[in-house]
Amino acid sequence: MPHHYDLILAGGGLANGLIALRLKHDRPELRLLMLEQDARPGGNHTWSFHDSDLSDEQHAWLAPLIGCHWPRHRVIFPNRERLLRGGYASLFSSTFAQALEDTLGDALWVNATIASLAPGR
Repeated sequence: MPHHYDLILAGGGLANGLIALRLKHDRPELRLLMLEQDARPGGNHTWSFHDSDLSDEQHAWLAPLIGCHWPRHRVIFPNRERLLRGGYASLFSSTFAQALEDTLGDALWVNATIASLAPGR
């Protein structure tokens, strides 16, 4: 029996992963499939951002994915140092991958090779 999906995401990197997590949160009825060529989505990365980059609502939504958060941070250059009072946070690919695996379940296909892509298939 052929599979039918509303959306197929080619690749399990940060952009598609955030799309998948948000869609499953906001539109759980969508039939979504993510195809990832590696054994786990997310690769081997650390993604970081300033608190001011996101709204309060976005922070609340991303909170379970945040691996580290600092209320301020110091930047150091030769002969210069500065304390920045704005918060800074990081997401780790291992936590991100686990969230995708838990959320998508069998709608995440890993070790998947994509032979071709087209708008309708």
